Amino acid sequence: MKRTLLFGLVAIAISLTTVSVVYAHSEDSYSNSNANPLEVANGYFTAFKNDNADEMIKYSVDTSYQNDASRRKAYEAQGETIQNYIVTDFKQINDSEAIIKVRYVFHDLGTMPEIPFKINKFNSGWKVVVEPIVINHIQGDPDFGKVSKGVPDYLIPHNA
Repeated sequence: MKRTLLFGLVAIAISLTTVSVVYAHSEDSYSNSNANPLEVANGYFTAFKNDNADEMIKYSVDTSYQNDASRRKAYEAQGETIQNYIVTDFKQINDSEAIIKVRYVFHDLGTMPEIPFKINKFNSGWKVVVEPIVINHIQGDPDFGKVSKGVPDYLIPHNA
C-alpha cells in the first residue's frame, strides 16, 4: 500500500512539473522581451505575408479591435494578404519606441505607398502598433501615397 501511494505521489509530482514547464514555455513564446524592435517588426510582417494569425498577434498590438477574439477572427478571415513587404526605413527613437516604414507588395496592385508603423516596448517586449489607416493608392492622384487616420473596426457597422 505504501509503495502504491509513493508511486502515485511521484507520478503526480512529475505531472505537475511537466504542466508547469509547458505553461511557462507557452507564456514565453508570446513574450518578445529578448527581441529587438526590428526583429519583432520582421516577425509581424512575415506573419502577415504568410497569413499567420497567431504570429501576427504575438508580434503586435492592434487598436482596431476591442478584444483578442474579434482580432483573431478578423485576422483569420483576411484570406490572401500581401505577396511581400519592403522595409524602406527603420529608426529606433529611444529605449521604448521605434518607427519602421514599409511598402506592401500585392499580387494584383503591385507595390503600395510607404506606410509608417510604430514599434513600442511593452511589459512583454516590443510590439508593432497596428492602427487603422487609409492609404490613397490611386496612382496619378495628387495625394497618391497619403496615409491618413482610419476608423477602428469595432466602430464600423458590419452586416450580421
